[in-house]
Amino acid sequence: MQPKTKANEAYEFLQNHQGLTNPDGLRFHRWLNQDVPSLLNTDPKSAYVLKSFAYILMGKPTQALSAMQNAEKLGDMNATQNIMNILHSMGRFDESSQIAKEILQQNPHALESVSLLLSHALLRLDIDEVYEAMQYYQGNNQQIMQKSQAYIQKINKRIDILNELDIPKNTVIDILKYIYVFLSDKYVGDHHLSFDCDYTEIGGYLEINVDLNNLSVDDCLHLQDGFLDVLIDSELNYRDYKNILVGFSSACTEFI
Repeated sequence: MQPKTKANEAYEFLQNHQGLTNPDGLRFHRWLNQDVPSLLNTDPKSAYVLKSFAYILMGKPTQALSAMQNAEKLGDMNATQNIMNILHSMGRFDESSQIAKEILQQNPHALESVSLLLSHALLRLDIDEVYEAMQYYQGNNQQIMQKSQAYIQKINKRIDILNELDIPKNTVIDILKYIYVFLSDKYVGDHHLSFDCDYTEIGGYLEINVDLNNLSVDDCLHLQDGFLDVLIDSELNYRDYKNILVGFSSACTEFI
């Protein structure tokens, strides 16, 4: 059995990480300051992959993307898929979808790529994108088949909620993108977005719940305040999102 490379070690750590990013993590700085310079002379592809993983865990997605793009230029086999995932986490869904489609054109059985396309369809509340994703996919994985049908039902249910509350669909799509952009430098791990509606004496409102892992109550409140600032500073019209409440909590049951 061959010993794990530093890039493999970092990948396993990243896969198992659930929680807030840590820009001051000693492990990540050691990767960047000791292991990456050493690898650049012997295995530059692994050096850039390791650099990318460190930056993801430190909450620096732009630097992580740049490092992984360098690994791709050097011929790393998994870099393209990693770039697809980084773009997705940054809310750059169009670019991520394009890479997923290119991967599926070369390998129509690529589960991660079709799953990502389905996730983008749900985030954009677009049933046509579900059908398009399944046209790219040529496999027969039952979980993918079930997910595509479940997402069609979810999209229809969410659109019904928006119609009932008279909330513009495009506003909600923009808010979902803002959530990803907001979390990209603050959190790494699985998360789950859910819709609900409630009513008060002055009317109905939409609840978008963001369930995350390993967060304290203070962490959630901090994210709540931070995201409200994002909305206030955004180009969105307050009249469009005044009846939308985005909440953060620590409880993950599934992810998209």
